Amino acid sequence: MTKNAMMAAAEKHPGLIPEPYDAIFERFGFEGLSLVVDVLGGQNVYVPRLRTVLSGCIMAQAVAEYGTGGQSIERVARKYGYTSRNLRRHIKAKGSK
Repeated sequence: MTKNAMMAAAEKHPGLIPEPYDAIFERFGFEGLSLVVDVLGGQNVYVPRLRTVLSGCIMAQAVAEYGTGGQSIERVARKYGYTSRNLRRHIKAKGSK
């Protein structure tokens, strides 16, 4: 079956696309769904929340911002959704490496 035929079938009968793929199809269309399936097809994948995926980047940004010295550790921690204790612990661990 060609990709065009699959796209026509999906667009004609979107209610038959199972969860969670229906949400991908609704938001990103056939091409978006096709890309996700091409990359992840056949795998069991847990998809965490975006903050979890970006947690290392967020912590690095918080540490860098605190390192510039313009703000208190409490203010920086609160801005990035951490406790000051957690941010201090991360800075200390990073410094001992």
